[in-house]
Amino acid sequence: MAGLVAIDIPEENPVTRDSARRRDDDVNEDNVLILGVSNVHKGRGEKEIEEDKEQPDGALPPPQPRYRSYFEVLDDDQLAHELLLQPVEETRLPITFKPITNYLKWTIPTPPRVKKSHYDIVLGISAKTMDLDAVEAIVITVIHNIGDSPLGKSEVITSQELRRLCSDEVQDKTEENKKNASRASRGSEATFIASDDGCFRWKLHEKLILHGQQEEGKKEEKEEEKEDKSTMIVMEVKTWQGESTDYGLIELHYTEILTDAQAFYMDDPMYREHRPFIHTIDLNRTGCLQLDTDPQGPKRVTDYTISGDGSHVLVTTVAGDHRFLQLWNFKEPLPVASPPRSRKESNNSRQSTCSKEPPTKPFQPQLVAWMQLPMAHEIAYDYCLSWNGSQLVYIDLDRLDAPDVDDEEEELANNKACRKNGTICTESPLKNDTAFYKVDTRFTEVPPGAIAGSGFRRFNAEERCPQLRDFFAKSAFHIVATQDQDIRDELFVTCDGITIEVYNVFEEWIHLRTIRMDHPWSVPRFAVVVFGALLKQLCGPYLVIGNPDAYEVSTWDIEQGVRLSSYMDLTYEQFEAVRFSTSMSKDGRLIAIPGKHHVDIFWTTTWTRAASYTIHEMEHDPSIGSVRFIRNDTQLTVEYNSSQLFYQRNRGCVFNTDSMALVEKYVVDGCDTFVTSSDHATSPHTICIGVSQLSLFNLEDRMFQSPSIRKRHCQESCFSYDSYIYDYAETLAPTGLVFKAEKSIVPVIVHDRRVDQPFVTITVSDKGLPVQRMSVPLPKDLNFNIHRLNFIGNCSHLSLSLEGLVLIWSTPQTPQDKFTLRLVHTFSVRTDWEVCIHGQLFGLLPDYESVVSSRSLDDPIRGTEADFLGGSGFLSEIFQNAGKELQEDIIHYIGKYINFYISGTDCDSNIVQYTCSKWMAETHRSTVLLWRALLSHPTGRWIPRHDMNKDTNPIHCLLAKTGEHPKAFELAEVFIEYCTRQAKLEKDPHFLLPIRQCLRELTDPKKPYSEVTQELFRELAYIPVRNHDYIVEHHKIAHSWKFRWKFWKPIPRGLHQYRDQVLQVTSAPTAHAPKYIFSRDIYLATFDMLWLKKGSDPSHSEDPEMSEESIGFHSWPFVIKALISRRLRFIHNPTIVCHPFEHKTLDNPAIAALVKYKWNTIGHQYWLLRFLTQCVYYVLVLVGVFMQIYSYSNVDAMNGVFIAIIVMASMFLWLEFFQLLEDTKQYLGSVYNMVDLFAFVTPLVASILQLVWSDSDAQNSLFSFSVLFLFLHFLFELRVIRGVCKFVSIIIHAISSIRVFFFVFAGGLLAFAIAIMHLLHTCTDADVCPSYTDDFSFNMFRVLSMTYFMMGGMYDPVNNGFKHDDVGFHMMMVVFFFFTVILMLNVLIALINHAIDDGDRTWELDWLQNRMRYVESAENFTYNIPGFRAAHDFFPETIYYTATALQVRDYKKTTKSIKEQNASTFELATVSEIKTRVSTSSNSSGIGQDWQPQLEESTASNACAGGGGDNGAAVLAMLKQFQEEQNRAREEQQRVYEELRFAHEEQRQAANELKKELALLKEDLRRR
Repeated sequence: MAGLVAIDIPEENPVTRDSARRRDDDVNEDNVLILGVSNVHKGRGEKEIEEDKEQPDGALPPPQPRYRSYFEVLDDDQLAHELLLQPVEETRLPITFKPITNYLKWTIPTPPRVKKSHYDIVLGISAKTMDLDAVEAIVITVIHNIGDSPLGKSEVITSQELRRLCSDEVQDKTEENKKNASRASRGSEATFIASDDGCFRWKLHEKLILHGQQEEGKKEEKEEEKEDKSTMIVMEVKTWQGESTDYGLIELHYTEILTDAQAFYMDDPMYREHRPFIHTIDLNRTGCLQLDTDPQGPKRVTDYTISGDGSHVLVTTVAGDHRFLQLWNFKEPLPVASPPRSRKESNNSRQSTCSKEPPTKPFQPQLVAWMQLPMAHEIAYDYCLSWNGSQLVYIDLDRLDAPDVDDEEEELANNKACRKNGTICTESPLKNDTAFYKVDTRFTEVPPGAIAGSGFRRFNAEERCPQLRDFFAKSAFHIVATQDQDIRDELFVTCDGITIEVYNVFEEWIHLRTIRMDHPWSVPRFAVVVFGALLKQLCGPYLVIGNPDAYEVSTWDIEQGVRLSSYMDLTYEQFEAVRFSTSMSKDGRLIAIPGKHHVDIFWTTTWTRAASYTIHEMEHDPSIGSVRFIRNDTQLTVEYNSSQLFYQRNRGCVFNTDSMALVEKYVVDGCDTFVTSSDHATSPHTICIGVSQLSLFNLEDRMFQSPSIRKRHCQESCFSYDSYIYDYAETLAPTGLVFKAEKSIVPVIVHDRRVDQPFVTITVSDKGLPVQRMSVPLPKDLNFNIHRLNFIGNCSHLSLSLEGLVLIWSTPQTPQDKFTLRLVHTFSVRTDWEVCIHGQLFGLLPDYESVVSSRSLDDPIRGTEADFLGGSGFLSEIFQNAGKELQEDIIHYIGKYINFYISGTDCDSNIVQYTCSKWMAETHRSTVLLWRALLSHPTGRWIPRHDMNKDTNPIHCLLAKTGEHPKAFELAEVFIEYCTRQAKLEKDPHFLLPIRQCLRELTDPKKPYSEVTQELFRELAYIPVRNHDYIVEHHKIAHSWKFRWKFWKPIPRGLHQYRDQVLQVTSAPTAHAPKYIFSRDIYLATFDMLWLKKGSDPSHSEDPEMSEESIGFHSWPFVIKALISRRLRFIHNPTIVCHPFEHKTLDNPAIAALVKYKWNTIGHQYWLLRFLTQCVYYVLVLVGVFMQIYSYSNVDAMNGVFIAIIVMASMFLWLEFFQLLEDTKQYLGSVYNMVDLFAFVTPLVASILQLVWSDSDAQNSLFSFSVLFLFLHFLFELRVIRGVCKFVSIIIHAISSIRVFFFVFAGGLLAFAIAIMHLLHTCTDADVCPSYTDDFSFNMFRVLSMTYFMMGGMYDPVNNGFKHDDVGFHMMMVVFFFFTVILMLNVLIALINHAIDDGDRTWELDWLQNRMRYVESAENFTYNIPGFRAAHDFFPETIYYTATALQVRDYKKTTKSIKEQNASTFELATVSEIKTRVSTSSNSSGIGQDWQPQLEESTASNACAGGGGDNGAAVLAMLKQFQEEQNRAREEQQRVYEELRFAHEEQRQAANELKKELALLKEDLRRR
């Protein structure tokens, strides 16, 4: 084979050593190569290596082969950025790698008859002229061309490692390395023959697997079956970003492959080993004799698993027909092994050879346990390792397959292998079985069923957990806690496609819970393959599961055993990535899912998209391959896939998880597997599982272009004043563009007045022509005279320094580029600024020329959090008068960090919380303008934190300021509108979290913003859901109780048989699924919209909601005792309290659905129990009344009834008194409470009087009135019934509406009574006063009664007056009749009609409010029943309700009309003023406006004219206002058109739904 030189190494004995040295003296300078060439040239320049033959006893082993290749440059098809080499058959001059070349590529041919083994790669490198300071890293990629899928791996030589590899000092070998090299050299006794070629010999970490040797007796392969098994090596030199790319020269002399380079070059001073690892293990040289025996070739890793704490790695290696399990410890030293416990153990050489003394420092990975098992296919088994590597579960998957006819042959092969290894063959318990092992280094016996092994002790877990008997599923050990993990909390989680089983595995295994899956899969093989990968998505308490049928992913809480949320909007690529390429954060709250061209980060509890990144800048149609969280979940690594060769795409990117901003790049894993071992924030470690090696890497060593690393290369020249350009000089940039800065005063219109606004204008010119202009308005609070504008960093950046504020832009490099805002910070002292090539911004004192601060432009927040937040506060003033492009630039700057939370500040705040907490009335309008524009922009997607509380809630912060500054609520409205709009747009209720936490304050009628509560709650209605199909298939309807005359017929329970229903999601499929496509939309509502849930009662020892005690008869006495105790001690500590809704606010379908659900589940039963108790009281009173009516003779029985009435009335009055103490004002303001008092007080007093009076036959009129009050109370108690409530509500509303009339009417009645009494009794002489009569009483009470009944026609008391001609009397009667009968009664009728109409429109809200009060009491009552909430599923946090498109449209129309009615003239003027200011300031900034020069010219001419400037500005303002009005008119027309089109579409959908419902009704009628 061309270009391959085989060099035999002489045997290690004095004779051969001397002869070799004498022979070396006779050759030329290149003695090693000449030696090899002279001995190996045969035919094509190859020397055939004879197959190993058995050596006689006492003979030395054969020398190890060494293959060297030389190269020359291939001129054909040579690329400019690649230097391609081809191997040659003779010695050549070294190949020079120059800076103009990106890649140096060469191929190593593989000998066809080489021994099957792992080979080291050694490069002959000269780097004497290389500038080590200019090189950031050297990336060496090794590509194995095996078959159609080349396997690529990359290793990184860091700058620090490069200095060690190129050091001229002789590197001392540690005793351990010498020991290992000596031990490894025993298999190939060789001596290194020194060479004076002057090059370093770099041994790469990567190893080659050569398969050239053919087994004896096999036929030659066919030509079409031959594969190219050559190996390509690519070298790439990376220089520091921003610095010179001239790093000097690198020379490649040759490339060698040999089995053990460390042993061969043990004495070579130019030999260097590349060590990119912290620790490494060669699985072919473990130090254990049984494992290092290699009868059938080298070992290769086929499977692996890592313990939860990253300390242990379990790998499966295969060598020929042998399979080994090896458990390695990467963190802690192996404990001291105990002495053998028996003679058998001490004589067992297979185990005793692996026992070792405790390791010496520095710590090296230790082999903890191992086991040799019968050969099996890779997919025929699975295993999982416990958190600390102390337990192992081996799962046999072979039972899925049918029995094979070759089972007997496999058994014979296993027996043959056992006899060959000298072991006893036993029946393997791993066949069709699952084995559980504990790791014990003191246990040296061979595990049952294994051929050999040590350290694994099998135990029987099925005794304590019968569910594990015949166990067959994918499984994983897991600890829920993410910090301070306790091994006592370790769980064993299994998934077989049907259920998820959870066990506790500390000491004794205990089954905890069973979670049934939504979509069970009964096919074992499919279930294991699909759901087995899901256990990789188990972090913290959360498990992510995918449904392949619906492309749906859901989150489950394994602690509670409940389904939290789901998501169905994943693409096909993303759903496939859920099983293989996703990554979850350590606490399980975040999951990163890659797509084809983008990656999304979701919150797993709500599936809210937290961040997203889309590929834009890469070529060759790249796609995202895999992602991984690193550095305590603050950053995410993203690996790309493309059609390029591996060495051209071996780059990945590191992004911040909060903003998805690119931080740095890294070298990807390649075909090796990197698993996170310890995720430290500054030094994350990963374990690399290679073909035959295990290595512990520092992930930082694979990073490059890192801002933190670049910062270390800054020198004094980076912040010198040499390139500093002061103030407003015209500057020529190295790119050829000319920058010019000017100061200007531009008039703007504010509050219909012209105000002079200072601007700084920067003009960019190319070849004398202006191509771009940026005008920056200066904040009014800063001193305009104290500022500096400078072009820094060789005109790469622009700095504008004001009084305590600095703004940094990156300048355009081409005429098409734009200014980009990079940094806005505050500072305390006057400072000049400079940017270096490393991306660092330095603050310099002008007087002393010393550095006072340093910060990175790539990451302007970390380390300068306070300055960043302070600078963002000034952007609103700049935004107010800025042009459109600058406004867009500011929006992008803030939007980039809008979800970045700064730890260490107050409440871990971010820019949103800072803006709300630092709100000031002076900058209110500019702040509202900025945040309204930002939150309406796609960049401004603010995501509320999942752990948000009222202290960190920006809306609550603004509401707290409305007490002193009511207009702060305008900014709160901006955030409220954003949250509701985003929740409906993304169908994600998480965006409502800030509003839901402030509902108590928003519904408070005492607050100045209470008038907007109705509009707010109407916006919270009809929040759509995104898992419509899942809810339809998994729900339970909260049916209301109804009396059915045809009780023998089945009750319709399906969702399709009801129009408006309230649903509760269940994990089990619904029993009555819709028979047709359910087209009605489903909306959600959360119970925090209805009430505020407080903490549990502190008097309880446990939380009743989480109590596991089941409800029973024995618990009711404790409930009654607790209630009586609370009432007697006046303890009022309800768990939930309804919001103080105003009456009109209840007109909301979401609130109605919440109340309906609770009423149908617990409220109805609570009311019925209360009503039946009161019915007993009613019966007692009626019994007492009828006893008195019919003169019941048994006095003792009557007294017993009266005593019972007294007891029950006293109990009810005590409860009423308790309510009075809770809220006196609300209690006295309710008519229902007044009726309650009369219904309980009158029977109580009447019963007491009846017992006190000695005469039982005496009249007791209080009982008579008690019957009336009881009837009224009975009627009011039935107000929760819809029909009764309509009647009661209308009556109460009518009486309440005409209560003023009653006062007027009573006054008139009193006046007429006195007047008539005076008229009839003043004159007693019948002759003079013929109308005088004695029938009209002198008693005032009787006079009022007579006068009142005269309205009804009872004129008997004054009949004598009508018989005589008394003019005064007749005139009095005429006036009385007209006032009372004609006027007042007709007014009363009219008022009652009007009140009934009003009550008829609002009685449903009264009905809803009545039920809500009972629901509130019932909910609080459940917290006092131990085990009730745990035993029933009536307490979800979210319920769902249905509605048609017509209902939604009508509700939106009503909401729109309410908003228009509530819009005041002041609010409309404010909005118009803001729009005018925005348009005026935008046009006056001078960006892209043709009339800007005219404005300046007009202003100057008017100023010269003497006082006419104001008129000119007014004319311009009127013109702009006219244009704006025209634009608004066109927008209004477009809006009306869109509304009409939308209404037409809704009508069409409603018609289709009505047709479907009509078809369903016809079908039901036909079946009946």
